[in-house]
Amino acid sequence: MYPNAKGSEELSILASFDPISQAAATVTTGWVSVANFHAFLAVIQTGVMGASATLDAKVQQAQDSGGTGAKDVTGKSITQIVKATGDNKQALINFKPEDLDNANNFSYEAVNFSVLRHD
Repeated sequence: MYPNAKGSEELSILASFDPISQAAATVTTGWVSVANFHAFLAVIQTGVMGASATLDAKVQQAQDSGGTGAKDVTGKSITQIVKATGDNKQALINFKPEDLDNANNFSYEAVNFSVLRHD
């Protein structure tokens, strides 16, 4: 760590979704290679959720940038966020390249969001 470094010099945004009103669906970021990074942080933020909305988020892994063999990264998901307590909340998922199934050539990650909404 460099004490005079700016956060923007130490961190990179690799994938994002712009703030939107998401209907019931599953959306996934693009696949990102973990090759040149030591640690990752997925930041999940909600706005005002729909009447019966729920939000799930998890980190997935794949063998290439096309998502070949996509599967969940064990233990890298959030506790479901629900409307009753979930308006304007944040959740974080920390993970590292070694959390992936490296023995089977999984070297790409993406964050998957599932929204279920009953308005």
